[in-house]
Order: sequence, then structure tokens, then C-alpha cells
Amino acid sequence: MNNRNKLLAALMILQIMVIGYIYRPGKISAPPTTDLFTGLETGAVKSLEITDDQGKTLTLTKNQNNWSLELEPGVPFPADPEKIEELLKKVATLKSTRLVTRTKASHDRLEVEDNKFSRRLKIIPENSAATTLYLGTAPNYQTIHLRNGNSDNVYLAHDFSTWEVTTDHESWWQNKYINLSPDELNKVELQNSHGSFTLKKTENVWHTDVGQLAAAKVQDFIDQAGQILLTGVVLNKNDYPTGEPLTTLKLTTKENIIKLLIWELPGNDGEYIMKSSASPFYVEAASYGIKTLLEQKLADLLTTPVD
Repeated sequence: MNNRNKLLAALMILQIMVIGYIYRPGKISAPPTTDLFTGLETGAVKSLEITDDQGKTLTLTKNQNNWSLELEPGVPFPADPEKIEELLKKVATLKSTRLVTRTKASHDRLEVEDNKFSRRLKIIPENSAATTLYLGTAPNYQTIHLRNGNSDNVYLAHDFSTWEVTTDHESWWQNKYINLSPDELNKVELQNSHGSFTLKKTENVWHTDVGQLAAAKVQDFIDQAGQILLTGVVLNKNDYPTGEPLTTLKLTTKENIIKLLIWELPGNDGEYIMKSSASPFYVEAASYGIKTLLEQKLADLLTTPVD
């Protein structure tokens, strides 16, 4: 090997060594991470205001640990606390590894301006100043430009989007119109087009005065009877149903008796209106959610059919 080849080989070895040193394990460090919200105590939040790009605002309010939303001015309706807590926890832990701009002049283009945004989320704690988050343009479905109202800095955040802060009522209301666990129930009475029957629980065993109950079938019925979902809220009193209900369900616990009435919604096949004695609201329900109540027969719950 001549001197030239030896020199080339030495240079190649040196290059490999330099590359190996630069990319050695543990050397590459992740970009610095910025916490977008610091000091946000989710448990101390008493109100949320969400405004979309059309100016529609939805307000969520907590009163004695119970969340509600305004369907109309002065008409609060129970909100889903799990969804709200999930949003607050996500906001409290928002981080970014990319600062997009520090200049206010870029806010309009990125749609994180005070008066131009995709979403504005105002978080109002119990005993401290409110915090405002502006959601702007989204380079793709996984990222979005964010700005804390206390700063001109705009960051690119991952795994957060405008659909998580929608102004639609149905995204936030409590859709469990009746929410009772099987353990809470002691007696269930049902009346529908197939007749009526009563189930009673003694020492955790369900029974009826007619025949032997099939345990698995009864448990499935009890599970569904205690979990009734709504699909809408009826606010116009002119839409309240009249006449006798199609189905009546009565649920008895140690503390309460809840009576649920179900009517068919005129002109809408598969849609129904319900009214619970435990709620001041008439609500809408889809047939798939209450099919068991509409069609259940006692005979189908027995181990042996009764003539």
C-alpha cells in the first residue's frame, strides 16, 4: 500500500471515529421542553368558557363539585365531570418542544390573536386570575399552534386539537339520564305494551312472584334498566308529550323511588321522549337505547315459560 492509500485509509478511520463519537449512545439529547401552563390546579377551577371562531360561547360551571352547562340563559343542565376533568388535566400537562414565534405580529397569521382564533379557552379558578388559551391553525391533524394569553410566544403542541374544546352542548352534557348500579336497586317495575311485572331483590338474589328467573338474563335486564342514556334535551314546552306513556319504569333504591315515563316522538320513527321523576327535564332517546324497556317480557326472563 502506497503512502497515498495509507493516508486515505487513515482519514476514513478518523471519520468513522468522529461519527461514532458524535452519535455515541446517550449523547443525543431531546429538544428542551416547555410547559405551556404552570401552576394550574385543576381541582380549583370553577368555570370554563369555550368560544369558537364563529363567536359561539359555551360556559361550564362548577357548583359544590357538580358541573353544569347552560343550554339557554338561566337554564343549567348537568355536565359530564369526567370529560371536563379530562380536558383540564390535558391542558395542565401541555408541553411543547418547538417555539414557533415570539412576535405578536405573527398572531394573526397563526390565528392565535385575541380576536381571531379557532378556539379560545378561558379557565377561571376559584381564587386566582383567569388563564386564557388560544388554539390556532393546525399544520396537520396531530399538531396545533397554541398561545397562552399571558404571553406573545406561540408554540406547536402535539396531540391536542379544536374538537376537544367544542362549543356543542351534546359534547359536554351528562348523557346518563338515569345512572344506577345494580347494587343500588332493590326493586324494578316495568309496564309496556306486553304487560307489566315486578322484580324484587332479597339477599342479592332477584325473584318474582311468577316462576323462576334466569339469573344471567335478569342481570342483563337490571344493568340496562339502571343505565338510561339521552340523545337530546327538550326545551320547548310545546314539544312536551301528552297522553299516556308507552312504557313506565319504576326503580326503587334504599333512598329513592325513580319513575321514568316514555312516549313515542310523533313523526319520528325510532325517537322517543322521556321524563324522570329525578330530573326537571324532558329528554329525547333513541330506540336502540331503550329497546329493552319497550319490548321486555317477563316470560323471556324465566327459566321455564309460564302459560
